[in-house]
Amino acid sequence: MAIASLAAQGAGVGMNAVGSYYGALNRKRDAEFQARMARINADLAESDARAALGRGERQEQASRLENAQLKSRQRVGYASSGVDLGSDTAVDALTSTDVMGEVDANTIKANALRQAWGHRIEATGLRGQAGMAEASAEGISPWMEAGTSLLAGASQVHSSFQDFKRSGALDKSKKAWGDRADGFLSGLRGL
Repeated sequence: MAIASLAAQGAGVGMNAVGSYYGALNRKRDAEFQARMARINADLAESDARAALGRGERQEQASRLENAQLKSRQRVGYASSGVDLGSDTAVDALTSTDVMGEVDANTIKANALRQAWGHRIEATGLRGQAGMAEASAEGISPWMEAGTSLLAGASQVHSSFQDFKRSGALDKSKKAWGDRADGFLSGLRGL
């Protein structure tokens, strides 16, 4: 009975070690996957930042073009109405158009820069997550966890062995196993 108990304990220790190995391997692979996904998402965020800047440049150019067209229409309108383009009224109106056009263009540019900055901050955070996940994956050793589990289990089996030995249960088990083995061998000889 004691020997069977020790054998069952030993088998359980082995199974726990295998389970520890595969559990650690899965955690390691999960951390590596998280790192890859974070790097991919960081690259996408950086791409979004470049796209925001590109859109901003195009919108800024379009705004400046619209402003130039408005100013041109104003000049034509003043000239066709007989207003001197050098008069204070025309100069003030055209200057106001220039200032408002510049405000609009600068607002568009600033918005694009803020949007790109947000994407770049996101990319930086994702790269940090990737680094942490990679460090976590590097710190996981399936073989080390299996070995630790095996050593802890072996210690328990040894403790049980010592307990059985002190109680004399191993002597009784040896005799029982010996009797069974002798009976089995006798049976084989009779064949």
